[in-house]
Amino acid sequence: MHNLDVAPAAKIQDVLSVPTQFSIAPSGSLPVAAFLQLALPTALETNASATTRFVFSKKSPMLQLPMGFVSRSVLPLQTALSLRDHASGALQDGIQSVIHPSFPDNPLPLWVLSYWVSMSYALENQRDWHASYDWVLARLDVIFAVAHRWLSCY
Repeated sequence: MHNLDVAPAAKIQDVLSVPTQFSIAPSGSLPVAAFLQLALPTALETNASATTRFVFSKKSPMLQLPMGFVSRSVLPLQTALSLRDHASGALQDGIQSVIHPSFPDNPLPLWVLSYWVSMSYALENQRDWHASYDWVLARLDVIFAVAHRWLSCY
């Protein structure tokens, strides 16, 4: 349990810190080729109505995360950042947990907001890198086809 007598900024930092066993987002120094092949354990939530069902709660968080938590979808980066940014005010209003729509009866600790930010950041970047990689491959196919036609003329 977190010490509620700590200075507010330090308390917020403590409450939002992801425990080591859940710090699974890839390093920013990972080579792009390795990053593209990395199988992240979750996906981005694409259902817009589902993203509005993530809510703060005054209930005490569970001590154990529900089975399958890591594989559940995470919020898009901007939504996750917004929730995490509102956590300090929510904490001052007595908020102790957050509710994921996949686990409506299981209040999650507030540090999951930081987990969602790091995972959605990784997922969105991986998606963007995949799109760039696919674009380059498509352009190479065109170049090779043109070169093949040009060489076959001679």
